[in-house]
Amino acid sequence: MKKMKSMVIIGGFQGRNIFYDVKRKKVYSNKVNERVFPNLRWLVISFGILGNAFLIQVNNIKFESPIFKVIVLCATLILISLVCHFGFKDEYLGQNVEVFNPKLYEHVGWLNFLEEERNRLYILLITFSVSSFLTVFQMREYLNAPTMTNLIEVIAFYFIFYMAITKSNFMKRMMAIKELMKQ
Repeated sequence: MKKMKSMVIIGGFQGRNIFYDVKRKKVYSNKVNERVFPNLRWLVISFGILGNAFLIQVNNIKFESPIFKVIVLCATLILISLVCHFGFKDEYLGQNVEVFNPKLYEHVGWLNFLEEERNRLYILLITFSVSSFLTVFQMREYLNAPTMTNLIEVIAFYFIFYMAITKSNFMKRMMAIKELMKQ
């Protein structure tokens, strides 16, 4: 069976990705693909140095027209939403999954796994709350003092906010974990 949109990833348990099908109320899994990521330490350092120089140069750009400030802000938020929506696809969509029986794994930490995932969701909720507050605060700061630094901060906080609320499937994951803990 292939992973469908109605399936929500819960997390990784004993070398397997665990999915919960919200419609069928069943648990599925597949093997975790081991991926090796390159060392990006020098890339981060160089972006930090170049980004700082870039910010110093563009920070002098200011938008004085109140309408233009709002247009730039709205266009930026729409652009970020579109980039996040189309740029970050569900990497598991279409992969083969098999039925997973949680009862067989209760003696090896299944309930601990669910508890850990629930705690991760609480951290995600805190991230969502803080990023939404900071996004609104930075939008207000940008509208009061429309510098490029403020706009870049709006972009950063809105990106975190958008990813935390839409791409994490927070509500579906919370309901799935509650359902699995009842079983």
